[in-house]
Amino acid sequence: MTALTVATFAAAGLAAPLAANVAASAAPAATGNQFNLAATAKGKLWFGSEIDTSSPEVSNAAYMKIWNSSAVFGQTTPGNSMKWEFVEPEQNTFTFSQGMQTVNLAKATGKKVRCHNLVWSSELPSWVTNGQWTNATLLAAMKNHITKTIQGFGNDCYSWDVVNEALAESGTGYASNR
Repeated sequence: MTALTVATFAAAGLAAPLAANVAASAAPAATGNQFNLAATAKGKLWFGSEIDTSSPEVSNAAYMKIWNSSAVFGQTTPGNSMKWEFVEPEQNTFTFSQGMQTVNLAKATGKKVRCHNLVWSSELPSWVTNGQWTNATLLAAMKNHITKTIQGFGNDCYSWDVVNEALAESGTGYASNR
């Protein structure tokens, strides 16, 4: 996830609401920390956040009061629960339960879900990292994983992060398995 800065908000035309909200830093309804409403008023699709139902923040009432407000967040991206390691822990054995818990939480609070992610060099199951792959067999496993994952979450995702961080941070090529 990208860190949000005042410059991010300024570029989106939201610097003034951010300054007022940071100064107030209290509950959303009491202070007008309505980032999603401010973003959509400026023509943006939403202002979102990341969460997983397995995250410790979910048991923090103050955190969840803010997260649950659709005036503050109109979209969410699951943090880890839709990554390969959790969706297909064994080859051709798919489980969508963790990701669906996050989807259901988003739906219950009126949020769109940007699903995250289909392919990444991290959060991989051991059968992927320890596999003896050729280009053809790895491509087939990836196609199967991508297809079944998208089918498994169905229309609950308005979009997907398909390949996450494919390039090396140094800018010198592709990311390697960590």
